[in-house]
Parts: sequence; C-alpha cells; structure tokens
Amino acid sequence: MPSDKFTRSSRKSRRAHRDDHAGSQGQVDARGIIVTPVIEEQGVIRPEELYTLEEFKHRLGISNSTLRAARRSGLRVHYKHKQGYIYGRDWIDYILRSGNEPSQVVQG
Repeated sequence: MPSDKFTRSSRKSRRAHRDDHAGSQGQVDARGIIVTPVIEEQGVIRPEELYTLEEFKHRLGISNSTLRAARRSGLRVHYKHKQGYIYGRDWIDYILRSGNEPSQVVQG
C-alpha cells in the first residue's frame, strides 16, 4: 500500500498536469472535469450560433428599444418554451438587407 506522502504528491502532480493541459478548452474543476468558460466577445455574432435575447443584447451592447426596432424592421426571433432566440445568420441577413436603407436622423 502506498504511503500517505506518495498519495499526496501524486495528487498534486495529477492536478498540475490537468491544470497545464486545460489550455484554451477551459479550466479543470476539483473532480478533474474540464469546464468550458463562457467567452464573451463583445460585438461578435457568429452565423452558426443561436443566442438568447439577453446574450444577444449583451454581446452587441444594445438596449431593449434597439432590439425592438430591429424586430419591427424584420429581424427574426425564434421562440421555444417561452424563451426567445436569435440565430446569428438571421442577424447578419438583417444587417445586409438594411444596409441599403438610408440612416434616419432624429432631430430633437
């Protein structure tokens, strides 16, 4: 049977090995499971990803009223189980379609 000292040192080396090899894939929790962190990329919407409305607004830094205006202008929102989602491709298509429209200037 291994000594207590050997067991502790092997645990430390296993933990160090896991920490070194977690890399960009995430961090390793106490059980040795890799936990992928949420990487927030401000302003980046990927065409193949699905975003909740909150995540979408947060990534783009837009308000509820801006999102509401985009929805009224044709941005598709998909609902499932009372949760709204925006597909990245729908956002990109919306932007490309509305790129030919002149900007509205609001005078106050």
